[in-house]
Amino acid sequence: MKKILIALFLGITGLIAVLYCYKKDGASNQNVLVVGTNPAFPPFEYRENGSIVGFEIDLVRAVGTYLGKEIVFKDMAFDALLIEAQSGRIQVLAAGLTPTPERSKKVFFTKLYLANDPLVVITLADSSPKSIEDLQGKEVIVNDGYSAESYMKKQQGIDLRGLATPAEAFLAVLNGRAYAYVSSRAAVQPFFDLYGIEKFNILTLSVSDSYALAVPKAYPEVFEQIQHALTGLERDGTLDNLKKKWHLNF
Repeated sequence: MKKILIALFLGITGLIAVLYCYKKDGASNQNVLVVGTNPAFPPFEYRENGSIVGFEIDLVRAVGTYLGKEIVFKDMAFDALLIEAQSGRIQVLAAGLTPTPERSKKVFFTKLYLANDPLVVITLADSSPKSIEDLQGKEVIVNDGYSAESYMKKQQGIDLRGLATPAEAFLAVLNGRAYAYVSSRAAVQPFFDLYGIEKFNILTLSVSDSYALAVPKAYPEVFEQIQHALTGLERDGTLDNLKKKWHLNF
C-alpha cells in the first residue's frame, strides 16, 4: 500500500508540473514544447538503442532550435495521440500524420513537410499483382489508423487485416502469413534495406500520402510559431538536408 501511495503521489506531482508548465493560456510563452509521438514508424520515428530517432524527430528538434524552445517527447500509442492532443497535455503531434478533414476538426495541421509519398503494394517476389484488383480474395495487411487503411477499406473483395506497426506487417508478408502489405513507400523503405529489396515485388499505386505536424486547437499561438519555423527551415535548406539524410526525396 505504501508503494502504491508513493507512486500515486509521484504521478499526481508529475501531472501538476506538466499542467503548470504547459497551461493553455500561456503555452506560447513557455520555453518547452511537449511533443506526442509513436516511435513505430521508421524512418519518421522509431527506437534505436533506447532512444527515439527518425526524420520527424530531427525535424521537431530543428523547429525547437529555431524557436529557442526545449523539446520533450512523450511516447504513446498511435490511437491515443489525438485524444491526448484534445486533453491539452501535449502541444505538438509528430507521428507521420496525414491531414484529413476528420482529423482537422480536432487539430491544426501545419504546412506539409513531405508530399507525394506513393502508396505501394508489397508482396513476395514470386507474386506479381498488376493492379489493386489482383488483391481480391487475398489477405492484405494495413496498419491501423494509417492512410493506406482508409484507402483499402474502399476496395471490394479484399480480406483486409490491420496490424499496429509496419514491422509486424512486413514480417507477416515475409513469413507467408499474408499475401500483401499496403503502405507508403517511405514506411517500407527501411525494411527493404533490412531484408533486401530483391525478396519483394512492389506495385506502386496511383495515390500518394502527405505528412504534416499537428497542433491541438487549444494552442493557436504554438501553431503559428511552428508554421513560421517550418517556413524558415525550408528557406535555409534544413528541411531538404533532413530529407536527404533519411532518404525521403520523392
